[in-house]
Amino acid sequence: MIKDMETGVNICLLIAIFNYLATTVAEVNYSGDFNKQCYSRESESPGIYFPVIRRHWDCPEMLSEMGEEQDETEWPPPRFPPEDQFFEFTMNGLMPIQRMWYFSRAQEKNLGKSNNIDPHWTETSIKQLQSKTKSDEVISSYEVESDRLIKKTLEKFRDNIDEKHGIVIGSERPWLEAHLLNANAKHVTTLEYGSIKSDHSKISTLTPVELSKRFQEKALSQFDFGFTYSSLEHSGLGRYGDPLDPCGDLKTMACAWCIIKPGGLFFLNVPTSKDNSSHTFWNAHRVYGRERLKFMAANWNVVDKITYPTNNPDTDTVWVFQKP
Repeated sequence: MIKDMETGVNICLLIAIFNYLATTVAEVNYSGDFNKQCYSRESESPGIYFPVIRRHWDCPEMLSEMGEEQDETEWPPPRFPPEDQFFEFTMNGLMPIQRMWYFSRAQEKNLGKSNNIDPHWTETSIKQLQSKTKSDEVISSYEVESDRLIKKTLEKFRDNIDEKHGIVIGSERPWLEAHLLNANAKHVTTLEYGSIKSDHSKISTLTPVELSKRFQEKALSQFDFGFTYSSLEHSGLGRYGDPLDPCGDLKTMACAWCIIKPGGLFFLNVPTSKDNSSHTFWNAHRVYGRERLKFMAANWNVVDKITYPTNNPDTDTVWVFQKP
């Protein structure tokens, strides 16, 4: 027990030291190949919620990279950000490590939050979810506020969903898809790392490798809208066995921009801080404020910010972006 306490104290001291060192260089301009890839911008101007960034993306290159074989991932994931990537993960001190909140697959499984992907979505099970949400039952894997936030969002933007083909990025079970079908979506394609079989005529599924292959074969049409809920904040932190990538969430947003039609909407739910600060609970998730959100929204136009009252320390928010 004493040894565990000492280890915890040592880790906290390391975090404090690294955060301090990162903060001292926070004002340094981003440079180098990594920062050019993740944080470069051609312009930055004032915005309602955060600065508006415009930059160039090579969509063919990014979507082709989705199909490349990933290096074997480290398991269990590191309990501390790699020293040579610390400044990247903390955005040179602008997104510090708030505290440790470590997960690995075994712990996740014990919590019932990992290996929870339903590999077979039947038409009957999806219709049951649709019926439940119409009766105001909770069908998400989260709190009741999540379902109510989704309903509030879809009611406001129903015209952008009605008879449209959309993509859901990250989905363990088809609760969000059920909400979209109830909003009269014409078809929903779900993008998920794990293979899922769907028997529903209005829901199809793809893995990133399959999406990349379709793009390269010129068999991928752009989507009318996109939606992701409580997914991107985990990307690149290794919690689910994914490769460590300090800008995994930013890359996913860039790829989403590439596959949405001009004029189409993208609905983004990530933990959003109440004080506008950006930070990370390693390796649980990121929390988004001004500095991180402006890069998440690069090249998008911010249309709306929809919230629902919650007792959580971070706001339950759906950001609504539009592709110019």
